[in-house]
Amino acid sequence: PGFAYLPLKRTHNILPADRVKKGKEVYRLWRENKKELKKYAEGEVQDILFIAEKPILEN
Repeated sequence: PGFAYLPLKRTHNILPADRVKKGKEVYRLWRENKKELKKYAEGEVQDILFIAEKPILEN
């Protein structure tokens, strides 16, 4: 059920949910920890692609 079986990275937990805080944290990571920012961005993109492909592959 749902997306539990997809190999999601779930990196969205790296950043706070609040949009203002998230923006500040992205900026901080860009300045201080590009490796962690890259991990977050790649994880978010991968998860979105897996979720978007789900209905296509089921049909």
